[in-house]
Amino acid sequence: MAKLVYETRDGVETQEFDRGELTLNRETGYVEFQIGETSMENPIRKHIPRERVYYIEDENDIEMR
Repeated sequence: MAKLVYETRDGVETQEFDRGELTLNRETGYVEFQIGETSMENPIRKHIPRERVYYIEDENDIEMR
C-alpha cells in the first residue's frame, strides 16, 4: 500500500493505492494513477506534477517507469 499526499486547487488531498496502481514517470517527473476508463475500456490517468506532491509514503510500492 502506498499513500500519496499532494496539493490540489481545493487544498491538500490524500489517496491510498494498492501495489502497482501508482507510478512515477522519470521522464516527465509526474506521479500518475488511473482514475477511470473510457467507454472503450482505455485507462484515464491523472498526472500530478512533482512540485505539487508533498510526499509519498512507502516508495517500495511505486513502480518507476
